[in-house]
Amino acid sequence: MEVPVTKVFTATRNSTHLVVANQGGARSSKSHSTAQVLLEKFTNERDKDFLVIRKTMPALRVSAMKLLIRLLKEYNYYGQCRHNKSENTIQLGSNWLLFGSLFENSDRIKSTEFNYIWMEEANEFTWEDYNILKLRLSKPCRPGESNKLFLTYNPSDKQGWINQRLSKDDEVEFITSNYKDNPFLSDEYIKILEGLKDKDENYYKIYALGEYGVLGNYIYDPYILHSDDDWPRESYFHEVIYGLDFGFTNPTALLELGLRNQQVWMTQLLYESGLTNPELKEKMLDLIPERKRQNFIYADSAEPDRIEELRRAGFRIIPADKQIVPGIRTVRQFELHSRESNVELNAERSRYAWRKDRQGNVLEEPIKYDDHGQDAKRYAIFTHTKTKREREESRLIHTENLKFWNELPELIAHAIVVDSRLANKTADQMTSIGVLGLSKDKGLYVKIAGYKQMTFVEAVNWMENAALFLPKPVILGFDEHTYDKVLPQRLRKARRHKLEFQVKRVSKPRTGHTLISKLDAFISQGLVYLKGADGIVHPEQQELYDSMKLISTSQELGSDVMVDMLALGAELLLENKLRTVVRKVAIA
Repeated sequence: MEVPVTKVFTATRNSTHLVVANQGGARSSKSHSTAQVLLEKFTNERDKDFLVIRKTMPALRVSAMKLLIRLLKEYNYYGQCRHNKSENTIQLGSNWLLFGSLFENSDRIKSTEFNYIWMEEANEFTWEDYNILKLRLSKPCRPGESNKLFLTYNPSDKQGWINQRLSKDDEVEFITSNYKDNPFLSDEYIKILEGLKDKDENYYKIYALGEYGVLGNYIYDPYILHSDDDWPRESYFHEVIYGLDFGFTNPTALLELGLRNQQVWMTQLLYESGLTNPELKEKMLDLIPERKRQNFIYADSAEPDRIEELRRAGFRIIPADKQIVPGIRTVRQFELHSRESNVELNAERSRYAWRKDRQGNVLEEPIKYDDHGQDAKRYAIFTHTKTKREREESRLIHTENLKFWNELPELIAHAIVVDSRLANKTADQMTSIGVLGLSKDKGLYVKIAGYKQMTFVEAVNWMENAALFLPKPVILGFDEHTYDKVLPQRLRKARRHKLEFQVKRVSKPRTGHTLISKLDAFISQGLVYLKGADGIVHPEQQELYDSMKLISTSQELGSDVMVDMLALGAELLLENKLRTVVRKVAIA
């Protein structure tokens, strides 16, 4: 069959040197061409032993091993092979191929002779590793044939052994390639590579031109790596969350993050290009067990439609806060652990660096290239940490105000009241949220959480914390707009929440006069308390009442959310007449 090749294949195939070093930029076809050369030998020569090797076995499985097996199938040879998956060997006729790593298969490799060896990502190895492998090119071959050692790598380490030592060896032929040598590359990826020229000169040299550069200014310290056997059990983690960076031309990256104190343990679940959202949904349903689908998934907020589709599939997925520099600063506060099998995530870290300007000054801006796992990690850690901090701040009602609630007469019902404003056509800003308590003597006690703009997710987080603290029953009251417009879209369709609420639609008085008259009546009847149980006037309550007095002559109630809050609460609790029937309500 006719197989498409590049000139890198031709140069590699025609080399007469003992060692062929393929130095190239990203997608230059260096690895693909080397795989084709090896397969040509594997399918046409006889009595040959091959070794394909990377520093670690997990990295090999998702790179050179995956590529070679795919090409064997594409060229219709795989069905003729005996593939021993437990031994990581493939046999075709009298030829034998071993996939291995010096990390896991050191003794086996040192005791075996080979005709052909391919060191994929050769700059991961040491000078000593190279010499050990070169000595294994010792299996006899037929007259006119010669053994060969192939290296493929990006020129990212100018001070490394390949450039400093190997370049002086006459037995080595260097073949340099870049993306221009690959006529099969997509226009989209060419634009990505050429765009590096305006982002960072070193990145452009290494990954676009295939020339040596000096990488530095790394954003994260090296991860602490662990084998799968040494990975902690799930019970070790205090929380498990997920980060999701959407892609199509670029890979979609999904990470599972186990959190324990200031440690983050990262598992790469998915790193794949070309996924449509239905395909991504099916993969996530396979990768995330049902018991974990209510764990937080923090996803790229630039894709609201994709987020909504995954939410409808049963995932607890929310838009992430995408701030870059604050996010990076937060991530750097944690000790980062990674599996050795997180090949792409670990490789990204080794080139994730701060930009430099043309004068060589380091800028507080990452180079935007192959950072999909880094983005997913940042989305999850930063948004979760930020949200958790806001949750802790919202616990003022649990801690600072705990005494106030405990000293009240026996409370028999609570209301969490939400008043919202439509910020724009697609987003609601929750502008006020508070807790009101109805005591056994039917007194209404008011505690306003604050006059603060917050997103719907932030409001839900606040409500969750408050509801967990307050004794049951808890009534969840929404103003008319929220109940009619937001609630059906954001709350009723979700399926995940375990808290029980009574949900009520509250119609607030339309004029200040009506409201003040009602409140004055409540106060005169001893039904509304603007003081704590200790008899002290709480400033926010007095301010609330004063603000209501000021607008009492207004024809319309206006947009004073503090007024709206108490109006909603009064309507909800006093006119609801202590209904204690509750029903489960799902909160998105």
